[in-house]
Amino acid sequence: MFWHDIKEMKEKLARIDYYLEQCCPCEDFQDDFQEDIDRLHDKLNTLLNDGHQIAQVAIAEKTLDKFEDYMKNVDKLNILINEFKGCVSMARDAIAERKELDKEFE
Repeated sequence: MFWHDIKEMKEKLARIDYYLEQCCPCEDFQDDFQEDIDRLHDKLNTLLNDGHQIAQVAIAEKTLDKFEDYMKNVDKLNILINEFKGCVSMARDAIAERKELDKEFE
């Protein structure tokens, strides 16, 4: 995978950096290469961080999709609850009406 390649590149850069420190006595030469190596390390770190952020965004999108599905189910449940309340109200009215008719009939 691409991210493993970046880690491998970072390791190779560390080896190059070590080699330059050991083999090149000229400090100006080392400083120039050190700046380049540091820049490469920074860019590779940025790529790694971007990869982690992309993964986090993917997880967030999946979570949001699941939440939207959950909210659709909650909306359906609310509709069913309201229908049930209507049925209960109609049943209570029918029972009350029946009691009134029973009283009139007696």
